Amino acid sequence: RKLQDALLCEKKGVIMVGLNFVPASQRRIDLKTARAISQSLKYVAKVGIFQNQTAEEVNRVADEMGLEFIQLAGSESPEYCKAIRYPVIKTVRPSEKDLIPVYSKVACMFVLDSEKPGGGDRHNDEGFKKLKINRPFLVAGGVNESNVHSILLDFPKAAGVDVATGIETRGKTDVKKIERLFQQVTCES
Repeated sequence: RKLQDALLCEKKGVIMVGLNFVPASQRRIDLKTARAISQSLKYVAKVGIFQNQTAEEVNRVADEMGLEFIQLAGSESPEYCKAIRYPVIKTVRPSEKDLIPVYSKVACMFVLDSEKPGGGDRHNDEGFKKLKINRPFLVAGGVNESNVHSILLDFPKAAGVDVATGIETRGKTDVKKIERLFQQVTCES
């Protein structure tokens, strides 16, 4: 949500930064801030996060912001995903895990999340661990500095983690939590 936080993540070696455009989200950013972040990042892929918004709006914002990926975090259908002009990262909840083969035809990547994305709740990993996923995936849902190492060990084929609540204090991004999370990933992995 802040340029300096995005630049810190880029400096640390993050490969993707999410810009949240979900109207109901506490993490939503305005277009001016999103544009400043997008224009300032040089080595990080910019991902627009949307949820049940029109394909026209998603494509328009992606064009304006210079996004490289679109993360769909709602109940968007495979047909809807085809209308998006950018590579789609589809968020999947445990109750939707059986849909992964269907979405594999239209998504380049998955985010394995909890039933209520953005709430910081850890999901039951057992259902996800048994899946054979033929696309890169990130593990989300309650990821923080105290569990990121074990999550990566539990999901050795994961491309990484998707973190939001786990780097916040009282709803605001916490630079110290970002630093500690990176220490866990780089020192113990």
